[in-house]
Amino acid sequence: MRTPRHRSQQGFTLIELMIVVVIIGILAAIAVPKFNQVTASAKESEAASILKQIYTLQERYKQRHDVFATTFTDLEGGPAGLNDAKYYTFTLPAGDGDTYLACATPTLDGLNAFTINSGRQIATHAGTCP
Repeated sequence: MRTPRHRSQQGFTLIELMIVVVIIGILAAIAVPKFNQVTASAKESEAASILKQIYTLQERYKQRHDVFATTFTDLEGGPAGLNDAKYYTFTLPAGDGDTYLACATPTLDGLNAFTINSGRQIATHAGTCP
């Protein structure tokens, strides 16, 4: 004769464990894309802050020399701070002394490029600078 199984045994059934796994999967599917957007935005903020510094240095240079600098080495402090950028490279592709355009090109895929001009207008570009 068999003894009846007691219901007081503690533990989880396979179905209960599978339900938990499905719930965790759904939460991960929602959270991972949002996390990727936030990290991309944080990396792009590096470009905006350094471009604003370039604008400030250009304005300082113009006050002293009556023209904008055409290279980063002309700016006070030079390109030293630009070499510390982790996700972007910076260039001055256009400039004639009266205007300039500084460009931040991403070193990673999936990030936007940014430019700032002598009017302090920051523009976003997909992939690379124009």
